[in-house]
Amino acid sequence: MSRFTDIKFLRIIRSFFPFLIILGQIKYNLISLFYWTLLFAIVSDSFGSAFGVPYLFFSPEYLGSVNPWSFLLLGFAFGGFTMAYNTYSYIKDDKLMRGTLGKSADQPIIDLATLNQAVGDTVKLKSVPMVTWLSPERYRFFHNGRYHIHTVGARTTETVALPAEAANEDIHPKTGTIAYTV
Repeated sequence: MSRFTDIKFLRIIRSFFPFLIILGQIKYNLISLFYWTLLFAIVSDSFGSAFGVPYLFFSPEYLGSVNPWSFLLLGFAFGGFTMAYNTYSYIKDDKLMRGTLGKSADQPIIDLATLNQAVGDTVKLKSVPMVTWLSPERYRFFHNGRYHIHTVGARTTETVALPAEAANEDIHPKTGTIAYTV
């Protein structure tokens, strides 16, 4: 192939949506990919075989016996794990989108103009920021030295301002309490 067709092919691959999702997962959700890698390593007998861990997936025990309940619980756990991973959000144009893998249509959550109104800050957002989901209806983002918590459909955000000299912020995943150094 010529150099021109090589570049054209690379542009097509770079704009291919499944490829973008994989890159996004590697960039932002490396920990969840680690759990999937660990799960497949266990099931393929590459991890924990000395302790018999893979057999827990092939004949699960519940209350000391292998029965339909144990397979039901394993199925629900794997199904929940899969659904949690397959629910995703991404930014398209100036909108934060939410979708699931499959045939359902992706839905816009909020656009940039509405988010700027909700933030109510003098310094406007130039693009939709990276968000951290706290629940299916609430997410958090950082802008202009403040953490903003937005509920989907709300007109305003909850704001947590940090001192200007705050550094090394760490947010407790359950309570949302922010610890930082000065």
